[in-house]
Amino acid sequence: DAGYSVKELVIGIGNKELPFVDMDWLRGIADDFKGALHIAIGNEPDRSGVHADRVLDVLKALRAEIPEAQVTVPFAYSIMHRSHPVEKSKLEKEFIDEYKNVLPLLDYFTINIYPFLSSGTKGVAMSNLTGPEMNFLNDQISALRIALDRDFPRNNLPLAIGETGWPSCGAARAFPYSFATLPYAERFVKNVANWMESSLSDGRI
Repeated sequence: DAGYSVKELVIGIGNKELPFVDMDWLRGIADDFKGALHIAIGNEPDRSGVHADRVLDVLKALRAEIPEAQVTVPFAYSIMHRSHPVEKSKLEKEFIDEYKNVLPLLDYFTINIYPFLSSGTKGVAMSNLTGPEMNFLNDQISALRIALDRDFPRNNLPLAIGETGWPSCGAARAFPYSFATLPYAERFVKNVANWMESSLSDGRI
């Protein structure tokens, strides 16, 4: 359709593909695509046995070959050592030590974040988890921001949400999976999308 144009394109390089990245193919995509190109290196590589040096090699190669691309790495929220209370949040020391040379080269920081899994719903009001204000998710983002700024104060990396969601079933409905229902999943997806598009997330992600 000549009237339709893609403004942004995200290319994800799988963890298993990191040793075999075809830079010529990526360069061809970059040359043909006229919008904003984003490249995600791996997916939660720290949880998948991928050493940071491998990520760093690909990152440096992308910087040299496709400097116009916006480059990120999606990480899991398990990189957080502590997220409550928010003002005392900290990253895991192992993550800092391994990725200290990667983060300064990123254009933005991508986080995969699942409030249901983080809270287990125990002691957390459902309205805080799935309500329009996304209070729990908002606090998680605040904690990540504080932790990143504490350990990488000169970076001021923008944040992006790579994955989020809510289970619609699981674990034979045992607690806390009694809350893993389609209505709760629908409510979460709808409200998190509205939150991301609203002023409530301005300056957050």
